[in-house]
Amino acid sequence: MKKVKASTGDFDSILGMKAEAEEKKIISVKAEPQKVNSITENGVHTSLYYPQVWRKLLKLQALHEDVKVNDLIVEGIKLMFEKRGINPDKAS
Repeated sequence: MKKVKASTGDFDSILGMKAEAEEKKIISVKAEPQKVNSITENGVHTSLYYPQVWRKLLKLQALHEDVKVNDLIVEGIKLMFEKRGINPDKAS
């Protein structure tokens, strides 16, 4: 197969055709308020460091239970508070 050098005009014509096609796809979107669950509304973001094998186990367990890994971690934190007799909902 013979190699052909492309000129900048070729790219301009391709980009121009793409821009024209995108201009025709104007869609009116009505903004609706997003629903926010209580965890993200009142929560904070943090990072955890744990062994790689725990990551795999957490992902497998979350898949098995059809939940998010974050849900399992939050459950573990709640169990830790419960074990120590701490009510996190009434903490100041």
